[in-house]
Amino acid sequence: MKFFRPCLLFISIILFGWLLMSNTNLINVAASLNESEINSQIEKVNSFSEINGLKEFAIERINYIEVIRHRFSDNAMMRIAVICLSFNSNCTLHNKSFPFKNIEQIMILGVYWFYKFPDGLYDYSFFKFARGLGGHANDAAEIQARVFVKDLEQFLGEIKTLKQQYPKAYLSIKTDGSDLLINIGDYNLSDYHFQFAEEIEQILKEQNAISISNDTPFNKVQSYDFNNGSEMIFERNNHTFISRVGSNFKKHNAENTALRIDCHLSLKHKKDFIDDVTQICIKEDISVFYYNDSEFEGKVNVMLFFTNGRQKKDKIQNVNVNSFGDKVLHLFEKYSAKIGHFGGYDHYPKNGPFIELMKDQEFIIN
Repeated sequence: MKFFRPCLLFISIILFGWLLMSNTNLINVAASLNESEINSQIEKVNSFSEINGLKEFAIERINYIEVIRHRFSDNAMMRIAVICLSFNSNCTLHNKSFPFKNIEQIMILGVYWFYKFPDGLYDYSFFKFARGLGGHANDAAEIQARVFVKDLEQFLGEIKTLKQQYPKAYLSIKTDGSDLLINIGDYNLSDYHFQFAEEIEQILKEQNAISISNDTPFNKVQSYDFNNGSEMIFERNNHTFISRVGSNFKKHNAENTALRIDCHLSLKHKKDFIDDVTQICIKEDISVFYYNDSEFEGKVNVMLFFTNGRQKKDKIQNVNVNSFGDKVLHLFEKYSAKIGHFGGYDHYPKNGPFIELMKDQEFIIN
């Protein structure tokens, strides 16, 4: 062990050194995109007198951005791997058992709320909606309640029992005496989370709870952790040809998150290809599949979208994105399909959407 520990420490130092250099490179890339560069690009755009030249320039810039995006994505995954490896090394060095979980390959797709409350679907007496700020790299959306309860121990006991029915929801409760601050938070608040809040509200009503002001200070704060053993999901996508995309606002202020694949293939194979993709969706627990296309010169560009409907307590659909991607790659080989679109902007897939599988359509497509 005396020899093993220094080796692990040395490896950790090397990995963190690489991590520092990697982040420095990213900073240099960002710094290169300065004001003069932006002005230069604007001058190039203004210099075009023909629309075809402008289109070619735009396509060139889009392709460049796509390359940078994939590079940053790969670098990010490498940095995560380094952090995980270093963390596990430190755990071994100190001979402690940490509740660290491996990164899973599953995603929860479908309908969610982040910026706006689902008006017309839920109505609370105690809970209020706090929208997410700045996007998924910043503050999560939350459902919050500030209340006074007479019997704190009984309330916490009932909450602990209820939480077992909602293992995928994050719950935080802070108390100051009998004053409580209750938070249910996530970057994708689905029906599942709002149903959880409804059941907590029922307990609060049975306790004759009283709402308290947001200005009420919490001086002697005690926090309660109800998330031990929760099914926390860390998403990892090994297939760079699969993108994760959002949407604009749909019915009841809903948004939805979907997987997107761009490809092209021979027009004569299109129907069989789409039929086979539909069967893969059914096997991989994907209930929504639609696409746009553009047919030309015996070829077809397709933009495929995969998602699910509303995610509720009685049915949460976990999509194994890598298993799904593996099956799609086999279809690419079978039908000689190629990743990306062919033929430039004029053949961008604008026709559609053509629906193959659908659920909760008013929350997916306007």
